[in-house]
Amino acid sequence: MNLIRGLISILILSILVLSGFGIAWWGNPPAAIAAYAVGGKVILGVLIALGVMGLVVLWLPQREPGLST
Repeated sequence: MNLIRGLISILILSILVLSGFGIAWWGNPPAAIAAYAVGGKVILGVLIALGVMGLVVLWLPQREPGLST
């Protein structure tokens, strides 16, 4: 189970790193896509936030099904 979690974590971390590089690159975009700079940063920021949330949920201890908190 931890092997699968580790592989999924590597995938999510690679997405986070690429999204971070995307935000940095979008600071000085080519003229053809300069009008979409804000939207692109928002999309990449949301992707980073969801990736972090996915890692947290992936590594939280599992609860027993049917138990309410």
